[in-house]
Amino acid sequence: MRHPWSIARRIAVVHVALVAAIALFSVWSAYLQAREVAQRVEERHVQGVTTLVARDPALVSALRAGDAPALQAGIDGWIAEAQVSWLTVMDPDGMRLASWRPEQVGVRYPRPVDAVVAGDTVVELSSTGAAGRSVRALAPVVDPEDGTVLGVVTTGVQISDVAIMAQAQIPGILLGSAAVAAVGLLVAWLVGRYLNRVTLGRGPEQIAEQFLLAETAMDSLEAGVVVLAPDGRVRLHNDAAARLLGWEGAGEPRLPTELSAALPGAVGGEASLAVGGRVLVVQERVVRAPGRSDPGGSVPPTALAAAAREGVTTAPAGSRVLVLHDRTDLQRLGDELTVAHTLTTALRAQTHEHANQLHTALALVESGRLEAARAVLSRRAADEEASDDVLAALLTALGNLVDNALDAAAAPDLSAADRWVDVEVVSDAAGLLVQGGRRRPRTLRRGPRPTLRPGLVDEARRRRRTRHGAVADAADRGGGRRGRGRRDRLGHRVHRRGAPHPPTPGGDMTARPYRVLVVEDEQLTAETYVAHLDRLPGFEVAAVAGSLLAARQVAAAGLHANGRFPFDVVLLDMNLPDGHGLDFLRQLRAAGFHGGVLALTAATDLPVVRRAVAYGVTQYLVKPFGFDEFADRLGGFRAASAMLAGDGALDGQEQVDAVFRVSRERRAEALPKGLTEGTLREVVELLGADPETALSAAEVGERLGISRVTARRYLEHLERIRRVRRSARHGGRGRPEQEYRWAGRT
Repeated sequence: MRHPWSIARRIAVVHVALVAAIALFSVWSAYLQAREVAQRVEERHVQGVTTLVARDPALVSALRAGDAPALQAGIDGWIAEAQVSWLTVMDPDGMRLASWRPEQVGVRYPRPVDAVVAGDTVVELSSTGAAGRSVRALAPVVDPEDGTVLGVVTTGVQISDVAIMAQAQIPGILLGSAAVAAVGLLVAWLVGRYLNRVTLGRGPEQIAEQFLLAETAMDSLEAGVVVLAPDGRVRLHNDAAARLLGWEGAGEPRLPTELSAALPGAVGGEASLAVGGRVLVVQERVVRAPGRSDPGGSVPPTALAAAAREGVTTAPAGSRVLVLHDRTDLQRLGDELTVAHTLTTALRAQTHEHANQLHTALALVESGRLEAARAVLSRRAADEEASDDVLAALLTALGNLVDNALDAAAAPDLSAADRWVDVEVVSDAAGLLVQGGRRRPRTLRRGPRPTLRPGLVDEARRRRRTRHGAVADAADRGGGRRGRGRRDRLGHRVHRRGAPHPPTPGGDMTARPYRVLVVEDEQLTAETYVAHLDRLPGFEVAAVAGSLLAARQVAAAGLHANGRFPFDVVLLDMNLPDGHGLDFLRQLRAAGFHGGVLALTAATDLPVVRRAVAYGVTQYLVKPFGFDEFADRLGGFRAASAMLAGDGALDGQEQVDAVFRVSRERRAEALPKGLTEGTLREVVELLGADPETALSAAEVGERLGISRVTARRYLEHLERIRRVRRSARHGGRGRPEQEYRWAGRT
């Protein structure tokens, strides 16, 4: 938190407060001491004069004679003679006979006078009487003839506070304190001006805050930062620079010679060099003096000029900032990212390929072609086994090379700088090169190919190239039906099942079968889709394309013939040999195709799904899937298309919602064995009538007249399809009872 006062103001306030406290203490101490001295002096004075007055013959004679008027008449004279403030004469019983205040004559003295009558002289300090603060003395008046006490005389002297203060020299103390305070304020003002100049108008909190912030920012940087003076001395550096240049735990940091020699000459240039076993990229910057070369600086030029007069200068000309980047770490991170990206891409491609293979096998099993499905799965396992053999052989050879290189690098006659082990694996048109040795980086020779048997690699490549052909042969052997047709220029088969149906202009699309374009590069999968479509009423295959080029040719042929697309629905795979299926869909939408598109793919990447939604994909089926799912999605598309046929209007929000619900709603779950639609409907109606009330299996069975076990089976089925929610009911004896609450739709 920034304090609103400057350092000088705070020093001045503290100084004035301290001086004031010292002055008050001095005044009070002097006053108390002076008062104590004055009281003691007055006590001795009053005691002496009171004794003298008590021995005055006139006073003694008047008391002996009992002449009260004579006593009252002599009061003023005795007061003047004794130089006291008052005087009172009393009889031995304390009754006033004469007083400096005549109205008190005949009034008894408020305190007992027994001790005085006994012959003692009493001195008292009083602050409650009519005279205020005073010192009084009481002395007995003794008859010199017989020694009897004739009366008591009391005198007193007022003590003035002004006199005490004057005696204590309090005015002098106050004047001296004021002078000291004035001098202190002047010094604080001068110091404040100096501090304001050297700190550029910043307070201590601001300076500490900026220092800690700069320290934290410098130490949090991964790059090293070094600030050099014009003579090359290191003025400032962060922890990263100390780590990169080996300054940790050292004394005064010095710039390495190789770094000083390799500094870029131009402002803003950079250089690369090896320092302490690290490859560094050094960028050089010149420190600009804020307020001079930088008119937009945060410090005014006048403040900089004032600080310079006090010896505080900005960055001298020639000061530099070096930024050090560890290229070794950056290269390692880049390699790790590349490996991770490559591995992710390979795994994604492998997952996609596995899904396609499983989808093909599932389709063959559903169509009864078991031998073909067995051949597909067997070929897949053989390919993977062959790939594993090749990888094992490669790793064995690579391990032998690394072991030999490590043995050579561990020789005792080698220095630490010469112990390098490099391994390089290169695959090109000439074959596979695996070489290793104890050499410096990037100095491996391109010698003859090693003895790794190339037949393994050739065998793996041959198996990879012939995989699709083997799958097709297996399909033929299993009784698969190969479609007839022609091949496009890329060699992909294009099926045509009858002439295209020209759409009825302005008519109902549901009056004729939907023409379907199948875009799938896997031959068996495409044939499976064709077989599925043959089983579904209302659909017929317009063409089968195994690539984007073939699909574009089908669309272009129809547009060229009559300006219309020769298909109404597209079954679209995403990963095709010559591109992505969504690119073809984007071109279709741009050309004016408004039909349905069903994505049949193993791709589940979010970018792909987002693009599919943006391009108007009607359904998105993830491989592998069976005929039931396939028929369910196409049935939903057909039902939604029927609701949208014609040129009328839908009747409100409910029908609009029904269109979207029908197009995406899946078929209802099949009932487990032993459950009936009628009883299930009764359970649904019972729970749906009051969704807030939870019922147990026993309660449902009691209300519907069925057993508790049967009711629980229906409730568990509804929970499985997420129509009810189950929770535990506590509070009774024994184990908690399960209860069910409606959560779905009736």
